[in-house]
Amino acid sequence: MLRDKPKSGSSAGLPLAPVIAVGLGWFVLALMFFLLFGTPSVPEVDPATEQLILTPETGKATLGFPLWYTVGTYIFELAALFAASLLCFRNYQSPQVVSGRSVWLCFALGLLLYFLGDLVFGYYEVVLRSEQSVSIADFFYFGTYALLGVGMILAIASRRLTLDLWQWVLVAVVGLLGALFALWVNHAAAMANPSAPLLDRLVTAAYPLFDTALLIITTILLLAFWGGRFAQAWRLIAGGVLALYVADSYYQYASNAFKDYQSGSLTEVFFVLFPVLFAIGAAVEYELSNKSRRGIRRR
Repeated sequence: MLRDKPKSGSSAGLPLAPVIAVGLGWFVLALMFFLLFGTPSVPEVDPATEQLILTPETGKATLGFPLWYTVGTYIFELAALFAASLLCFRNYQSPQVVSGRSVWLCFALGLLLYFLGDLVFGYYEVVLRSEQSVSIADFFYFGTYALLGVGMILAIASRRLTLDLWQWVLVAVVGLLGALFALWVNHAAAMANPSAPLLDRLVTAAYPLFDTALLIITTILLLAFWGGRFAQAWRLIAGGVLALYVADSYYQYASNAFKDYQSGSLTEVFFVLFPVLFAIGAAVEYELSNKSRRGIRRR
């Protein structure tokens, strides 16, 4: 009796085209949601005293986002993170993936940790209606940075990296600019809250440093995977990391520099773009890896 051979390639899982369509469609929906409804319109109430929070300069009630809008932003972020993590796990489970299974395991776990961090952060913000300077969510986020960095380093190492002098100069310039921005953000945070506890200051200072490290690694990744058949997948991954850098850097700056800054502003749509690009990049890598293996077997 003949046994059916297991199907490989895109037929074994989600095809590439629907992943791209759903991913881009999800981001467009998120962008429209942020644009149409992302205007503070509800007077904020202090959960402890149940009194309106007044703006010191005007004496008027501080406006915030309605609860349903905040919940909506979390739904867009969490769904994209969970889907991206699953697609990265699919790459890890595939023996045919070209760039190495350990790379995608790091990405999958990193996205999963960010998903858990958002759940914790959302619990404080939506359920408890409180703002925590430092919480367990921060340590989930730090784990994400570490795992994404390790995953990209493993991917770069597999390419036997050889960069020209001008490329190393570019990496150095990007690192210098990132470091200067990190110092600026930390200075703004220190000026805004000089009496903050030591742990708060350390956690606040760590985010720009992690962002800068990821920015440097991402620049090297882009240069290492600039050409070749699999370059498209890694450009998407690099784009996802850059989206995280933009969203997180602005959030860290604005939340420290502006006393009335509220989670849910337009720039936070990049927190949705970050996992969307990872999901599409994982699907592209999976598709190309399976096509490459089938081509080798035909020869």
